Amino acid sequence: ALASLKIIFNQLYPDVYCEYILASITDQGTMSRLIKTYHPQIVIHGERITDPDLIAQNLLMAVQKNILSPLHFAEDIQKTEACLFVNVNAQS
Repeated sequence: ALASLKIIFNQLYPDVYCEYILASITDQGTMSRLIKTYHPQIVIHGERITDPDLIAQNLLMAVQKNILSPLHFAEDIQKTEACLFVNVNAQS
């Protein structure tokens, strides 16, 4: 999905510099380092658990991945000059 997003963005916005990084939003250390290193203006988050059976089997992990980690990351992003945080439901 990230490769497809990169292709589309490069076609639509060839003059805009974008950095595409695949990382887990649950890894706060990595997320903090990425924010400090890149000072993102736009962040697109697409890692979500949407399958009801998976959510039921591990509710705590689903809450962590779908709610808490994006919330903490968005709060960290808000402290920077970022202007947009997009949380994408990555279902196929």
